[in-house]
Amino acid sequence: MAFHIYSAKDLPLEAWSSLTGNSFFASPAFASLWEVFGGSELFLADEEQGVLKAGMAGIVFGRKYLRRFQSMPEGLYGGIYWNDAVSEMEKRQFIASFENYLKKEKFIRADIYNPSPPFHAAAFEERTESTHILHLENTPNKFPNRRMERYIRHARNEGDIRVVTLNDESYLEDFYHLVLATSRRHNSKPRYSREFFKRLLIIAKEDSRVIWPIVLSGDTITASHICFVERSQIFDWQSYSDRDDPLRPNYLLYDYIVNLAVSLNIKEINLGGSPPGVDSLVEFKERWGGRKSTYSYYTYLSGLGKLFYRGKWA
Repeated sequence: MAFHIYSAKDLPLEAWSSLTGNSFFASPAFASLWEVFGGSELFLADEEQGVLKAGMAGIVFGRKYLRRFQSMPEGLYGGIYWNDAVSEMEKRQFIASFENYLKKEKFIRADIYNPSPPFHAAAFEERTESTHILHLENTPNKFPNRRMERYIRHARNEGDIRVVTLNDESYLEDFYHLVLATSRRHNSKPRYSREFFKRLLIIAKEDSRVIWPIVLSGDTITASHICFVERSQIFDWQSYSDRDDPLRPNYLLYDYIVNLAVSLNIKEINLGGSPPGVDSLVEFKERWGGRKSTYSYYTYLSGLGKLFYRGKWA
């Protein structure tokens, strides 16, 4: 097999989509989003007689001796995609080529988040994180308990409140005000800029795998979630809300996302990780039926990286 490095411009899209199972996270459009943070997308692949046997999407951050590789950023699913016909020997060859690429290009660090199947390479250290997974078998259309059903019915019956999809730039400024308010409530700064969300909205208009519901109370956005359809799962990625709204708009959004998953015949929703100490968020996810689940991520550090990141793994 021949090890190739593709850009978004020369990537064979049809073959790549087939190899990755139509992964949204590995798509050129999503990878290009990280240019907002100075990232450069690239696609590593092994090819034989025009057939992609293995591949990995990644983003390169930093310059010169501080370059970092992530697949994918922000803990989103990354890792290697394999052709069904690839042999174990070919898998080892691709991983060896990838490790040689990191060393040759003098990357200080590389992170592979939540790959499926698991990623095994001698130069990488494995660690674990946790998330909450909601499995939609059995009776997905029923509310988890009567109290939550009352909250949802109350919100639907009181005032001018509704769930709509954010698909118009006219909503974007109000949405970002909600982002700022949520950050202030947590005594933090927004992780993502207006420009980031503006570019994400451009993708959302063209790609149904971006799910961006908002709750409107009159003309005011009181809550929003951003979700992605990643192959056979919905990933509930970011959430923002007005905690003081008595109508509990997050209940409406969870109900919307669950029913959407049912309509798409998707059996699993990743409700995301929870920051340390936010027990109320964990309880909220578990009330909906979310169960704690661990996943692996893998980190490579060069010699310089081991010095630079000593005592600060994150």
